[in-house]
Amino acid sequence: GHGAGGALIAQALALLAAALFLAPSVVRSVRSVPSESSDGIAPRRVALYSGTVVGSGLVNLIVQRQSEVFFLAAVAPPAVVGFYDLGYSLPQLGLELVPLSLYAVVLSAITASYTRDPSRLGHLVGWYYKLLAVVTIPVALLGAAWADKALVLLYGPEMAPAGDVARVFSLIHLLPFVSVPVGTALQVKEQAHRTLPLGLLQLAVNLVLDVLLIQRFKIPGAIAAVVLSFLL
Repeated sequence: GHGAGGALIAQALALLAAALFLAPSVVRSVRSVPSESSDGIAPRRVALYSGTVVGSGLVNLIVQRQSEVFFLAAVAPPAVVGFYDLGYSLPQLGLELVPLSLYAVVLSAITASYTRDPSRLGHLVGWYYKLLAVVTIPVALLGAAWADKALVLLYGPEMAPAGDVARVFSLIHLLPFVSVPVGTALQVKEQAHRTLPLGLLQLAVNLVLDVLLIQRFKIPGAIAAVVLSFLL
């Protein structure tokens, strides 16, 4: 009931509540890391691991979080940008909800198993692919069939133009999951920093495709930029 400002405040309060809830755990974790110990974790090792997570997160914010809306806003009316944004973000939310909720548990389980027996890592990666397939492919197929009807049900008939975009992105959003198990394995092996150059390359390719395609083709160009950046 308070427009865009109210939406921003609601999001800020949700993030603040999460930060306050997690703060004691963060403090305990930091205090439990020995600064100088032969069997502890060196601060430099912690910094490298954390820095990789932050860097990958920043790349994903641009590559997977609708960088195209900024380029669309320069060449299309706000309503068109809004239709694209909703058609992109709603299927993404539906597909990521369960995998993101499970990620911390899966990462912990794979790490614990790898610590006991490093030779099992390949088997665990295969298991993770199967798990992701079970929780994402049915959602993607349902979205491809009925995302347009779900949009009208949730937001009313005025948002119907976003329906076709949502149906297409219900399938496109499966592409990022292809790299998740391998990325998790690299994180467990503390080798995830090796993928940052690839992430930066994908970021550059994504922005170049946005510039080349969106001005000419608008929403179809934005969709093509997303697909091509992942495929390339």
